[in-house]
Amino acid sequence: MVKRRRRLRFFLYNDIKINRCSHPFSDLFVYILKKYCFMTEDKFYKAFEEIEKEVDRILESPDKEDLEYIEYRKGAISEINVTRAWLKILFKRNKKSLYYSTAAAAVVLLMSVLIFAPTKDESVIDSMIVQEIMPADGSVTLQLASGKIVDLSSTDNAKELSGGVVLDTKGGEISYEGITNDNDDETILDQSAEMPNEYNELSTPKGRSFSIVLNDGSRIWLNAQSKIKYPVRFGKSERRIQIAGEAFFDVKHDPQRPFIVETTDYSVKVLGTKFNVNAYDQEESSATTLISGSVLIPMKTGIENVLTPGDQLKYSRSDKSISIQKVDVELYTSWIDNNLRIEQMSLEEIFKILMRRYDINVYYSDDISKSEKFSGKIPLNDNLKIVLDQMSKVSNVDFQFEKNLVVVKYKVSK
Repeated sequence: MVKRRRRLRFFLYNDIKINRCSHPFSDLFVYILKKYCFMTEDKFYKAFEEIEKEVDRILESPDKEDLEYIEYRKGAISEINVTRAWLKILFKRNKKSLYYSTAAAAVVLLMSVLIFAPTKDESVIDSMIVQEIMPADGSVTLQLASGKIVDLSSTDNAKELSGGVVLDTKGGEISYEGITNDNDDETILDQSAEMPNEYNELSTPKGRSFSIVLNDGSRIWLNAQSKIKYPVRFGKSERRIQIAGEAFFDVKHDPQRPFIVETTDYSVKVLGTKFNVNAYDQEESSATTLISGSVLIPMKTGIENVLTPGDQLKYSRSDKSISIQKVDVELYTSWIDNNLRIEQMSLEEIFKILMRRYDINVYYSDDISKSEKFSGKIPLNDNLKIVLDQMSKVSNVDFQFEKNLVVVKYKVSK
């Protein structure tokens, strides 16, 4: 046991120094480090020392819970996913260590491979990396009222662009809350955007979400493949914006200026509240889900619908009908935390959402597999192959991968 622990320390400490170790696991570690660890070397070592103490405890005197959990994970999921068992043990023991979670994830991944698969070679490690299907990584763009387009993804992080407009690339947010009146930088603050009916447009690509803080302090989270049109400054009588796609709103209370969200189907009028609007153009329906406060939704027919917390208004585009029902709001807002909470959702509906996050196409070998239903929580920023492998284990469908194509087949009974 001591010999194994020393070997772990040797590989880990040397692999941290990129390109100083020729061990076949070093390439994997460099890959993980570059992808997941956004911290200083000092913080990385502190995280490693904290984890090492816990590893020593588990290796020297593991308790029953540790061993049972690891054995369960080893038998139930794919080999690379055994790392999740280690992460759960470490963070369950010391929740304060979550501050260093990105470094911990990288260290534990390498450590778990060494512990559970000490004979693996470079070809196996390469295949583990190649099989990843991670979220698409396109560019978030801002089109000014003048027509000029700015790529926000290529802008330096935490940069004040002009007149109090702050862009946080790493955090995925642009804020207009601190803008001043003397703006002369046309790069981001287009003067024409202050005029009536002149709007900037923020667009998210497949795989990316982004948030915006408007001039009044209201914060909006924009889901993947969505757009929002807004003025740099609101007028004195109302705060009006337009969206296509999906967005979550946390609107600042202002009784003198109602906040109005326009979609292609209807408008949502609020004073101050939290709600979610799903209005993707290609879907058969749109929906507004209220978390807190109240909203007024006047329809083109003249009917005004008032929602209370927990209500969802769904509008059918085929027959133009409206239905209002109580729902579990977390099912419709969990995407903000990069999760998809589902309750008896069909596989076809699940893939509609996943295709906005991942650069994939889906082919169904049969119609019956489309209707397979799932409940639970799906991470939206994880390796999709691992996620689908787990879904296959608890269902009647199999998934095959051919580059960006996911082939879905119903399992044949033996």
